[in-house]
Amino acid sequence: LNRKVDTFCSSTSVVCCADENIMLSEGSQIHPEVLKCPEMAQGHTTSLGSLAYIARHFGERITFLCSGVVITKNAVLTTASCLAEHRYFVVRLTDKQTQYNISNVLKHETYNSTDKTNDIALIRLGVSFEWNAQGFPACLWTNQTHTPIVLNMTVAVRKDVTVNTVLHPMYNSDCQRSHPYEVQKTQLCLRNPMKNITCVRFSGMLTWLDPRGVPFLVGVTADEDVQCLQWRYSTATRISSFLDWITKNALT
Repeated sequence: LNRKVDTFCSSTSVVCCADENIMLSEGSQIHPEVLKCPEMAQGHTTSLGSLAYIARHFGERITFLCSGVVITKNAVLTTASCLAEHRYFVVRLTDKQTQYNISNVLKHETYNSTDKTNDIALIRLGVSFEWNAQGFPACLWTNQTHTPIVLNMTVAVRKDVTVNTVLHPMYNSDCQRSHPYEVQKTQLCLRNPMKNITCVRFSGMLTWLDPRGVPFLVGVTADEDVQCLQWRYSTATRISSFLDWITKNALT
């Protein structure tokens, strides 16, 4: 293992690892499709290619709810807070008008709607996507000890309207100073470097582009209420903490 130990602020030692896949949990069974994703996604340059709209369907009427992230040809990853207690969903990619009916919805078994822990869910489609420049998967970030220092948050605030924001991951202890609930290891602490408030009110995707332009999904943001308008920091679900759950329910 190639590593380098640096000292910051004369008191904290940090081990820097060169491998993005280093330090997976012992016994973790990562599906081959996850590891092969960067090769497949390389060359697709459409920034919104893996973003999907999630909506409710009532007869002829469709109401936009939130967004999700395409991770396989028949699975979209989102948050349990996004889905709430709604039913009759449809999914649509950002650059297409085609709607995909949903065959199954699975929320994490221990999702807590109060503190937003284990806030992750999967949507299974009845018909598969076809990969192209307008629709391709986001690769899953597998490193459990390192988070990229700059993340891009893409959020669909309503139908056909997306917003991009640069966020910086912080120590969870930073979030804990003002967050109303205990921040867990499975959560990311985030700050908007341009504002004193960091509010991620709509479910969105936190991605990092590697030097090849491959998008890696590092986190998904919760569907929060307006109380986050008072927060200096916000939290998100850490994807690398749920790799086994995703593999079990979406890739097998």
